[in-house]
Amino acid sequence: MVEKDYEVAGTTALLDAIGFSIQKIVNVQKHTSKEQRADKVLFVVTTDGMENASREYSHTKIKK
Repeated sequence: MVEKDYEVAGTTALLDAIGFSIQKIVNVQKHTSKEQRADKVLFVVTTDGMENASREYSHTKIKK
């Protein structure tokens, strides 16, 4: 990746992306057989921006 690959637009919904990803994994785990279910899940967040556009999730809701 190079600098021209990034576009600054001030619309990073970082908390929403994290929250929706966590919820997706929770739902997948619920519908996976116990034998196939992951014991632990690791989330790695890579972003080019700061939180400035989330509407569904807050820091508090993510921590819960």
